[in-house]
Amino acid sequence: MKVDKVRISNFRSIIDSGEVIIDEKITILLGKNEQGKTNFLKALESFKKDYEDDDLSYLSDRRDYDPSEIPMITVYFKRDHHDQNLLKSFSSKFSDTTEIVITKYFDNHYEIEKPKIDENMEDLLKDIRKVNDSINKHLVEIENKLALSNKTDKQKHINWLISLQMPDGGFSNIPGQPSQITHAYFAVKALIELGALDQINKQKLIEFILSTQHPGGFGHLPNQQPQAQYTCDAILLVKELNALNKTDKQNHINWLISLQMPDGGFSNIPRKPSQITHAYFAVKALIELGALDQINKQKLIEFILSTQHPNGGFGHLPNQPPQAQFTCDAILLLKELEIDLIHNFKEATQTLSKLSLDEDEIRSTIETILDIFKDLKEQEFSSIVTDIEKIKKKMENNINNNILKGVLDLIPSFVYFDSIDFIKDKISMVEYLENKEKYRSFSNLFQLAGLNIESIKKIKDPHHRKREFRNASASITGLINSSWTQEKVKVNIDIDGDQILVFIEDDAGAKADPPSKRSDGFQWFLSFYINFMAGTKGELKNAILLLDNPGWVLHPSGQKDLLNTLEKMAENNQIVLATHSPFLIDKNKLERIRIVERRADREGTKIYEKFYDSIYDSLQVIRAAIGADISDSLFGHKNNIVVEGYSDKLYLEAMANYLKKKKREVIKLSKVMINGAGGADKIIYLLGWHKAEGYRNRNT
Repeated sequence: MKVDKVRISNFRSIIDSGEVIIDEKITILLGKNEQGKTNFLKALESFKKDYEDDDLSYLSDRRDYDPSEIPMITVYFKRDHHDQNLLKSFSSKFSDTTEIVITKYFDNHYEIEKPKIDENMEDLLKDIRKVNDSINKHLVEIENKLALSNKTDKQKHINWLISLQMPDGGFSNIPGQPSQITHAYFAVKALIELGALDQINKQKLIEFILSTQHPGGFGHLPNQQPQAQYTCDAILLVKELNALNKTDKQNHINWLISLQMPDGGFSNIPRKPSQITHAYFAVKALIELGALDQINKQKLIEFILSTQHPNGGFGHLPNQPPQAQFTCDAILLLKELEIDLIHNFKEATQTLSKLSLDEDEIRSTIETILDIFKDLKEQEFSSIVTDIEKIKKKMENNINNNILKGVLDLIPSFVYFDSIDFIKDKISMVEYLENKEKYRSFSNLFQLAGLNIESIKKIKDPHHRKREFRNASASITGLINSSWTQEKVKVNIDIDGDQILVFIEDDAGAKADPPSKRSDGFQWFLSFYINFMAGTKGELKNAILLLDNPGWVLHPSGQKDLLNTLEKMAENNQIVLATHSPFLIDKNKLERIRIVERRADREGTKIYEKFYDSIYDSLQVIRAAIGADISDSLFGHKNNIVVEGYSDKLYLEAMANYLKKKKREVIKLSKVMINGAGGADKIIYLLGWHKAEGYRNRNT
């Protein structure tokens, strides 16, 4: 992706840079010292680096804000056609926009402003509504399947319970045994689930129940050890009597939860074996206390169903004979859990039809419904489950951080340079191969020259080895001379034992100068060329290069060579450079210039494009920014065409370039300077300046 423009806020000397357009190839920052050019470059670099405390501007009015609310840099990216398919895989929203806007905040989090990631939730909501429609079509069937009582042979259990009634009207515990009130209570309780209630003496019962309260649960008598059955009885009774507020509710909840065992069942007292009856009392009490969701309900259901007997009824444990009490407890438990399950299902589906764009709400609801459906293996619901799982997967892959991470991986890095690692005179082959990362300049030199040191080490024939180094020398020499026009040089790479040598020859008589013996300017250019030309084909490919005052040690003609090299690099990389040199400015590409100016009254650094907005000639602002005068080569020429304003200059240059392409060149821009006067009334003054400089003028 290409950077189209940026906006820097609250960074060092910059309060708000405004939107700064970044040229597709080279952007040039001009400004006097201490105006904020380096701060602008460092702000760009910070897009993929963590902020430090002193990066936040002391001029900012947001220093007391939450760091997550302080924007630092907004980058506007133009979508590249190479990235189109990848971006579309993140979200369909990327199909509808050619621009991606990302803001980074002081706490180092990013937000995609365009396209809005939250809008992607609309796609999910469409899928969710489709699932909700499917659920509604099958709602009765689903609720029947969710009915846990349907997993038992209900009529067999009813018949079996009826068979327990004795001639005296009581109930036995198993067929053929004498009646007992306790057995009758359980049998009748199971059979009158459709409507009978006990009658109780409220006041006296309240006093008795509260006297049995124990830290944790309730005992069967005062000062007795608490058990699940007695606790359940007490909770049911005090709630029925509106006296629940007189108990230690949370303490009882915690104690009851502690009774659930790893098999899903419940014990009567902590750490004792599970039984259906204990589970019934514990669960019933938890329901009354509103704490059923705090236990493992699925494991409990599995435990209850495992106690069914083939001939009807339930035992107290799996594979145990059925009894009236255990059958009653199991049936009541399943009924309670069924009511809870269907209630949760209806609540989730109602939420599903009213979902907003809240990701957490969607995620929670989807998880709830999947949990409910996971035991519904019937074929008619499989498509619903599949659709829900797709939604869940889409959420995992496409929402917020995952989309953001994918987009950030596609975005080029901003790489800042204010110095160059000079190429050394020599390097040990063994030392280099052991630590290539330490000797990056040599690695880049070998890459450009087409020299594989690992292969060289294996060559036994000295003549073969010499040929490899001669070919490499010829290759790197050709590349350097294509850019360095000050003199013809020969860059040699050779080997002497374990030592790989670099030395320079030229027409002035130098025969074997190591780089360190050459001028600082040539060393800088050679090292820059090696590192950047290799880097832009490898690790720096597609990176945005941030160059702070490059080539300052170079002669003006060397800086022109550097500009030509930058033009080559800009084929694969966008470049933003800060400079004071007029020789790094192409007079025919002045639209690349951005003026950097630090203003008073706590406005901070501003960056603007209208360098031609001047009361003098249209290039006065550029001259002021780099401290030049009109006689410098960028601002004056032996041959001049003077026009009214900067727009006239652009029109005339465009026409000249067009005619040149048509082989009808009328104005040779390389031999003439078109200069805007900044207004018709200023032409006379500009002509006067040109006359004083001895320039030739043509007024249009």
